Amino acid sequence: MVALHMIESWLLSDANAFMEHYGCRHKPQLPPRPEIIWGNVDDKSSNYPKHVFVSVCKRCNNNLEPTRDDYAGIAAHTDLQLLCERCGISFKRFYDDINNLF
Repeated sequence: MVALHMIESWLLSDANAFMEHYGCRHKPQLPPRPEIIWGNVDDKSSNYPKHVFVSVCKRCNNNLEPTRDDYAGIAAHTDLQLLCERCGISFKRFYDDINNLF
């Protein structure tokens, strides 16, 4: 099981993860159900998950593009229960499957 559209959908589930990773003071506005957002890949202002993720990262990090370390850091700070709630179609099933294996 993988993110419904892309991993950025999962990373957009927890505003506190952005705050903890970047040390920003203001909680970023995130889509309530990030795994179902979709937009035009060619329109950077659309709800395309990669574009939304980059936009949030830039707002939290002085307009800098996110790096591989940012992806990993945000993932490391993400609350898995919140991720299960906000991405119940794809991540919750993945999470349950992993737990059942171990």
